[in-house]
Amino acid sequence: MALFTRDIHNRFWRYTSNRDGFGAQKGWVDVAGDFKEANKKSMEEGLEFFHANDFEDFAPYVAARRLLFDIMEVYLDQGVVTPSGDFYGVRPGKHEAFVEALGEIKARLPDRLERQVHSYGIGTPWLGLSQNETKPIPSDASKAQIETLEQIGYKDGEQINYDGRFYRTAFTDGDNPAMNELINVCFDLLDEYDLYAKNNKAIYAALQMVAIENDFNL
Repeated sequence: MALFTRDIHNRFWRYTSNRDGFGAQKGWVDVAGDFKEANKKSMEEGLEFFHANDFEDFAPYVAARRLLFDIMEVYLDQGVVTPSGDFYGVRPGKHEAFVEALGEIKARLPDRLERQVHSYGIGTPWLGLSQNETKPIPSDASKAQIETLEQIGYKDGEQINYDGRFYRTAFTDGDNPAMNELINVCFDLLDEYDLYAKNNKAIYAALQMVAIENDFNL
């Protein structure tokens, strides 16, 4: 099994040797193909080490972590409205990343959201919202989406335009059931990841492999 680490920036890396197409250089490669040398510094950045067959073994856990710590935001400033009218706050420029991450955890999503992810790109569009962008409401937007735009302060006549509304004004006591449900799914996945990493722990093997193959003392 391959050796993996999660670093201080919440990125996941697989240990690689010259057998993996990087010449004589040994190091760590992430799912996007980025490479960093295996040395004392990169080892010190490792929060945990574990074994897996490939990234696919724990892809849902990585997606859940990205959703919680990199993509989702509990504000009205930016967001996505699904065809069923559910609003999810996301950080600037993260609309597509949000949908991609949902695809990674599709099997764990609430039924209504899973069905929408499954049919993404077909029929009613998902509406990406930004406080800094004014645009027409799509002609094929659903009635539920239009009602949500009104609720969260993004409906301005026939346009999508944010009126500065606060979260607690849009949702009673700030309670957005759809967003809360997704957050709970993500935390459940993180709990499963903790158990997965514990059951596949490899810190001793990691230290031995990198120390010996790169000929330095940790």
